[in-house]
Amino acid sequence: MDFNTGDIVYVTKYALSTGIRIVKISHADGEYLYTYGEAGFVQYSSKECFHSLEKALAHAETLREKKIDQLKRSIEKIKNKKIKVLGQ
Repeated sequence: MDFNTGDIVYVTKYALSTGIRIVKISHADGEYLYTYGEAGFVQYSSKECFHSLEKALAHAETLREKKIDQLKRSIEKIKNKKIKVLGQ
């Protein structure tokens, strides 16, 4: 996907924690996009940036599904874990 300086994009990097961010690109070098924020320049991977809100929402939903699957696997590991008694 091509990104240019000045484009407005939707960033899904923090979609599951704080939400999808809308940023204006200050610099783009192909693989990474840079925007100027409160803390100075912020770098985003172009894989987590989208020109349309619909595509950003679809990507965020994919991230949510992956996180849920990961948590389910973690829960199963905990359920199957044997409790050890140390010092006996």
